[in-house]
Amino acid sequence: QKAIALLTAMCQSMLEPTTISFNSSISACEKGVEWPEALALLAAMGLAILEPDIISYSSAISACEKGAEWRRALTLLTAMSKELLTRTPSATMRLSALVK
Repeated sequence: QKAIALLTAMCQSMLEPTTISFNSSISACEKGVEWPEALALLAAMGLAILEPDIISYSSAISACEKGAEWRRALTLLTAMSKELLTRTPSATMRLSALVK
């Protein structure tokens, strides 16, 4: 909860949050088994016009796993693979080459 409070204070003080600050907060939620907050922060990244990265997704997936929210974790895993692969064409090309 302290991490979320710090992120909120950052936004209110006109400091722009970064992917790193969101990732730190999501990771803190994961460690505190606060999966709803982790998911809310992941969603808030889009509102802040920040793209979640693999760390963002991994921490949120881990938070869901620790909270026994397996369906949510699998949904996030699917979303992560779709989003990150479409965002990075070179990764898609490498994956295609491995499949062949």
